[in-house]
Formats: sequence, C-alpha cells, structure tokens
Amino acid sequence: MCIILVQPPEVEIPEDHLKNSYSYNEDGIGYMFCTKEGELRIRKGFNDYNSFLLKYYEDWLENSQSHFVLHFRISTSGEIDRSNCHPFSCHKHNAGFCHNGILTHWTSATSKHSDTRRFLYNVLDRMPTGFLDNRGICRLLNQYAFETSSKFVFLLPEENSVIIMNESAGSWDSGVWYSNSTYQWCYSSNYSIQHYVPKTGFETSSKFDTQKTGDLVYDFCEHCQDWYKSNELEICHGLKLCESCIQQLHPSLYGSTQQDY
Repeated sequence: MCIILVQPPEVEIPEDHLKNSYSYNEDGIGYMFCTKEGELRIRKGFNDYNSFLLKYYEDWLENSQSHFVLHFRISTSGEIDRSNCHPFSCHKHNAGFCHNGILTHWTSATSKHSDTRRFLYNVLDRMPTGFLDNRGICRLLNQYAFETSSKFVFLLPEENSVIIMNESAGSWDSGVWYSNSTYQWCYSSNYSIQHYVPKTGFETSSKFDTQKTGDLVYDFCEHCQDWYKSNELEICHGLKLCESCIQQLHPSLYGSTQQDY
C-alpha cells in the first residue's frame, strides 16, 4: 500500500493526515528535504510515530522553505528494516527518490531487498548521470509508473523542486499531494493488508482493509490501491480488483491481445 506526501514550501500538513497515513502503513517512516545550502537530507527508519513526529517538526520548522517528501511504508516485499525504508538516494542524479505501488517485475520472495530497492539498484542506478534532465528518460519512467499503477517522486535539492511521475493517480488536498487516499481515514480494528508473493499472488495477513462510511462499505483495489464501493470490485484470480485494473492485468478477459504486466 504505502503512501507518499509531497509538502511544498510553507504549506503545513494537518497532523491527523500524518497519523492516518501511519495507521495504515506502519513498517517504517521516512522523509527528505533540502537544506538552506541546497543539500539533500534524508531521515528514515522511524518505527515509532511520536519519534518521527518530533524530528519531522524540528526539521520542518528549520527548513520550511524546502519541499518535504514523506513516505509511510507497508511491506509488500523485502525485509522490514531501515535499508528498505524510503526515501532513497539516486547515485546517478543528485536527487532523493520515493515510490508508492508494487513493481511486480522487481518483487522477489527470496530477496531481503524490496521491489523499490531492486528497481533503484537495477534501473535508476544504471541510468546516465543527470538522467532526470533528459526528457525522454523522464517520459519512459512516467509511462512505467502509469503502467504499473505506481507513483514515483524525486526531490532535486539544487533546484528545491519535485518531480511527481503519474501525478494524476494521486490527488492534491489543501496544497499537499497524496499518492492515495489512506490519509483521509484512520484504520478500523482488524484490518487486513495484502502481501504480494511471486507466482502465488497475494497472501493476507492479520489486518482488514474495509472502511465503513454511513451505510456504504469501501474496499481497496489490491492493485491500484484506490478506494471503491465494495460492489464495484470483483474477485479476479484471487484479488479484489477494480474494472480498470482487471482490464490492465487481464486484458484477455476483454478480448485484448495486449501483454499482461
């Protein structure tokens, strides 16, 4: 699941949005920002919400002129440790990197590294130096994010700027960009989280992902991670999916000859 928050300069994130984001994504918090000297700073590996909050507010009050990019992780592959916590530093560009989504081509049941970390090492770290200045490469990365229902966020400290790839898959709320809607609610008791396992699909752990609003029950699509009314999701190959994700992942059901992702 995970969630990324992009906080522009001088914009404040409501504290309940931070708390809600953590309540769904408890496997590590991290954030990045630019110092007044134009240097990238990455803080990550927070497993305690209050410890994170104190350090984050300390950094934000001292560097409110900077963009802040925050990431709340829920593990879908790789170990739950600081090394798999976002953000990451891109060695081929002076930038920090966060990802929200599941990169199934880079998911391994036997690797201690997460899909994001393997994508970073095998793709981004093999890019030419300064690759984010190349429009063609950025277009390809944006298309890849779109096709995998992912969102990529890069923070460039020298320009104090942010690149959001597949931005339309998230939403802006009161000046802050959120990669999905989990910031809006605090989880109910007994909620479930899906963990991707290659070849066998998803396994369910001891949490529950439905949300009740009035008389309507909402569930996550287990691919794009957006909320839908329960009757708008279908079970397809063992997953709860929205119609657009079924069409993308299983085009043969729609008579398409496109290759599955």
